[in-house]
Amino acid sequence: MCGIVGAIAQRPIAGVLLAGLKALEYRGYDSAGVAFLDHKRCQVIKSTGKVSALAKQVHEAHADGTMGIAHTRWATHGEPSVVNAHPQRVGSITIVHNGIIENYRELRQALSAKGYVFVSATDTEVLAALIHEECYHHAPGGASAAGADAAGNAANAAGNAADTADACDSSEVAPGALKDAFMRALAQVNGSYAVAMMDDHDSNTIYAARHGSPLVLGLGIGENFLASDVLALLPVTSNFIYLEEGDIVLLGRESYEIYNSAGAKITHPVQSITASPELLGKGSYKHYMQKEIFEQPEALLNTMLGRLGEDDVTASAFMHTIATKPQAITANSGTTAAANATETSLAANTSATSSGASAANTSAASSGASAATASAANSGARAAAASSSLMAPSFKDCLSTIKHIEIVACGTSYHASLVGQYFLEEYAGVSTNVSIASEYRYKRTIVPEHSLFVTLSQSGETADTLAALKLAKEQGYEHTLCICNVANSSLVRSSEFAFLTRAGAEIGVASTKAFTTQLIALAMLTLALGRANGEISSKQGRTMVQALLQSPRLLEDVLKLDPAIATLALQFVGKQHALFLGRGTMYPIALEGALKLKEISYIHAEGYASGELKHGPIALIDSNMPVIVVAPDNQWLPKLISNIEEVKARGGRLYIFAGSHLKINEAEQEQCTSLTVGAVDPFISPIIFTVPLQLLAYHVAVINGTDVDQPRNLAKSVTVE
Repeated sequence: MCGIVGAIAQRPIAGVLLAGLKALEYRGYDSAGVAFLDHKRCQVIKSTGKVSALAKQVHEAHADGTMGIAHTRWATHGEPSVVNAHPQRVGSITIVHNGIIENYRELRQALSAKGYVFVSATDTEVLAALIHEECYHHAPGGASAAGADAAGNAANAAGNAADTADACDSSEVAPGALKDAFMRALAQVNGSYAVAMMDDHDSNTIYAARHGSPLVLGLGIGENFLASDVLALLPVTSNFIYLEEGDIVLLGRESYEIYNSAGAKITHPVQSITASPELLGKGSYKHYMQKEIFEQPEALLNTMLGRLGEDDVTASAFMHTIATKPQAITANSGTTAAANATETSLAANTSATSSGASAANTSAASSGASAATASAANSGARAAAASSSLMAPSFKDCLSTIKHIEIVACGTSYHASLVGQYFLEEYAGVSTNVSIASEYRYKRTIVPEHSLFVTLSQSGETADTLAALKLAKEQGYEHTLCICNVANSSLVRSSEFAFLTRAGAEIGVASTKAFTTQLIALAMLTLALGRANGEISSKQGRTMVQALLQSPRLLEDVLKLDPAIATLALQFVGKQHALFLGRGTMYPIALEGALKLKEISYIHAEGYASGELKHGPIALIDSNMPVIVVAPDNQWLPKLISNIEEVKARGGRLYIFAGSHLKINEAEQEQCTSLTVGAVDPFISPIIFTVPLQLLAYHVAVINGTDVDQPRNLAKSVTVE
């Protein structure tokens, strides 16, 4: 949620900033703004609504410059409005900010007592005033607060204004004083933030800091950039530095400096990402969500590629993360030779993921990704496995001693975790508990001996999940593992082990391929753990591997139901509520199906374990309540059929996604609509049966005319608590 883009160059950068904001739209926002600084003249333009509206205003104002910062805001403090949009400006200080300043009320009160007048409801304006106070009133020759911030506040209130040098503070600060003031201000802040700042008196430096919210630097030739996500900068650079917690940056055109929170100069490795920005387009699809649904066969193949042996998981699947601590340096600035030469294994993995599947992999996916094809794709890994152990020794040793697993996640990742709990207990025989990350931190947790702590996150920047991991490290867990789609994310860098899902960029806010690849990852964790502790035999392991390898082809078959599901979706016109039912591993899939429908169609939907029907939800059933049932061929099907009969007896309208065993006779068809997904191995049925529910949600949303890719009030990456 929220997005930052900054650029400092020797050329006009309005196009770079606006294109960057456009690339960050997936994160969710309700307003946007941009500020350009040239020769002590700062021009700020802000608008509510889409980035396209901001771009129109920038064009009409002929606004541009060689240095600027831009922002998309997801409202937390104050309603969506021009006044509350970023950039926020106080005196000569202009900032954009992601995150939440938890002690902003106390800071605002103290600053008001010193003469500052606030025009917005944001915590960001408070931070701008705090930086201004530290810079101009603690510095030698500082001006008075009451006068210095008046013009900046006027520009803030106007929202779209050219704030000239006459509106700036009358006194300039000594070299280095602004950095020190910036650091002093941040030291007083409680909460999470990524912030970028400009001062009218320094048209050669963008100041930035990261604490809790992601921020990345992009390095060019005679120009440098910063953003919340590399996606915003791929059109202009392929060289990136991922900032760590507490980092403070001075970004110039030819150089950069990174400091830690103690003020010591440090360096981080430069990492190369070669993804083409064209891969992020929608292609022939109407929406990103539709495209990402149809990318799932290839995404699953990518997740498994090179990681499955005959009856186990290969050594490359779970990597030991390399925690490279920043080193203090004495050079004045810039990219050191060592940093330029450093390419970590995480960066290599990111490059492979971002640039998509290899030619062979893409060909396999497009030709059907049959079991034989997938098996061939894994043949190289099997050959390698013959000459080496299937699991990296450290991780294999870890798995053999694990007696309990705690999984923590949010949203869709939480639903994947619930499926993982079934997998791990049923097949690997290891007790498993699943917690919502935002709740985990606020309850007493008993940690059994030999416990593995697992986190799931698509982005790897989910604030509650990161906070839970930080707490878990203090609670005595034996090991930590994250399952994540972004190789250089905070979650990966903070975990002992990582499984990268390789789903590729997911732009639609409603998660699709990230979810199914998480399910594949959890299935592979189950296989690895069961083989390590002896719960899964070699014979059973081979059966499970073959089932996993079949999943891309089976998904392609399910996607052929798309026209039928689009027709079925027409029956949801005018519906206000829906109920999803499932048993066993299908209960979390029912939860996920309900979440997808409510997220993008705005229809109230709930998922229930079908055995709970008589414990309350049955009171809601009538002819106007669609009841969606997930009914694969498994041991729970007879019980599920009884639940279906209970719904029919009360006049409910049923929509059933069935395996091969459940048949609806002609007399029942007026009340029941059934689509046959087909026979699926129970081990992979959660992966296969979730896709029809994604398609249903998508088509209902299209019919309802909602914003499918950017549904209201939602953000792709929730980087605040």
